[in-house]
Amino acid sequence: MKRAGPAAFLLAVAAAWNGGNVGAIVAPLADEFSVSLGEVGLASGTFFFAGVFAAGLAGSELARRLPIAGGLRIACVLGSAGNVVCALSPSFSVLAGGRVLAGLALGLVLLFGGAFARAAGGVRLLGVYGAGITLGVAVALGLGGLLEDLGASWRLAFWISAGLALVPLPLLPARVPSPAPRQEPDQGLFAEALGSLDFWRLELLTISTLTVPLVIGAWLVVYLVSGGDLGPAEAGILSFALFALSALMRAVGGRLSESGVAPGRIALAAAVAGALGIAALAAGDTLGWALLAVALMGVGLSLPSAVVYDLGERVLPDRPIGGLGLLLVGANAFPIPVIPLVGAAIAADNPEVAFLPLAALVLVAGIANARPAAGTRTA
Repeated sequence: MKRAGPAAFLLAVAAAWNGGNVGAIVAPLADEFSVSLGEVGLASGTFFFAGVFAAGLAGSELARRLPIAGGLRIACVLGSAGNVVCALSPSFSVLAGGRVLAGLALGLVLLFGGAFARAAGGVRLLGVYGAGITLGVAVALGLGGLLEDLGASWRLAFWISAGLALVPLPLLPARVPSPAPRQEPDQGLFAEALGSLDFWRLELLTISTLTVPLVIGAWLVVYLVSGGDLGPAEAGILSFALFALSALMRAVGGRLSESGVAPGRIALAAAVAGALGIAALAAGDTLGWALLAVALMGVGLSLPSAVVYDLGERVLPDRPIGGLGLLLVGANAFPIPVIPLVGAAIAADNPEVAFLPLAALVLVAGIANARPAAGTRTA
């Protein structure tokens, strides 16, 4: 398992790249297919996260039928295929279909990748894996903004994504030890989660940490450009900075957890910073507000990543994969309606209507997890 670290990191980067590769090309897609920002949001977010949602929903069944390494190999192939479909799209509906395949790939990586990282390197490798998730979005947004500024075709972004998806394949081991029981119980998962207050508190933190940044990232470039002070390249660099800082904070969060810092302290401190950052973004799209927002969101939104994955495999103790998968289902359902709504608010020049509720959600998630969910089920 000597290559486990690079494999986990590259898996995360390649899959999460799909969460940022559309953000910088929203305007060209809208022009190409004569659709609104909200409709582009359907392809970039709703259909994409529908695929992520479907993979997570099937988590328990997939855990029984697929070995971890096999699930990750399928994810690589699906990710590449989905982006090829997008690159060749003659219509908006075909593009949407390709986004579903890319979403399925990310969903499989989120389901099996965390288990792979934890089995191979514990909480510290979970931090590295989480860093790869955000770094993938970061580089995709930054590179996309640069390519847009250079006048490159939007199709190039998808060809790059298709090739990147296959990079981790040679590094994957033939077999990965599973943290799950030989066979998780096949009945009662939803009932068990429904009766667990810990599960629902951790669900809020999962949404705040894993998908709120993706919702913001989907629109950050077009939002910053809409003010007129920043061009696509500058907005892409700021978006890159946000997710690069988030990647660093995910790795830092893993080290903090490993060193014994209480998960509740991490969750609460991060929530305050993240909520203030989103509020700063709502206050204005100028360079000054953007820099403040990037600094606060970068620190706050991603710091609890390792906490989420670590507690996610323990919140329902007899179902480590099923419980984590169900958490991801809820988190990845969140962007399906929210991303188009944020796009519509930006198009209507009312971004605060979208950003301020997101800030409130992040703050509530941190407060709810000041006493961490740690596998205690309450009826």
